[in-house]
Amino acid sequence: MAINLELHLDHLQISQDTHDWITSRLNKLEEGHSDITGAHLSIKQQSGKPTVNEYEATLTLYHKPDNISGSHKSPLIPEAIQEA
Repeated sequence: MAINLELHLDHLQISQDTHDWITSRLNKLEEGHSDITGAHLSIKQQSGKPTVNEYEATLTLYHKPDNISGSHKSPLIPEAIQEA
């Protein structure tokens, strides 16, 4: 069963390949777990200026009985997601 992913990009755009990679990683994470009901991924540019590239990715897994959350900052969006 695929995880229901809520994705918040905060005025950013990601490629379809990156979106597919995120979905694939979450589906692998779900394998063998019946207690994960969904996920929320938020990606924000830290400065708000297009010339400054630092992004923060925050991933929350909706997990029973407690949700799990992690975040990471990086100059690269995929790295921020991976480390979160």
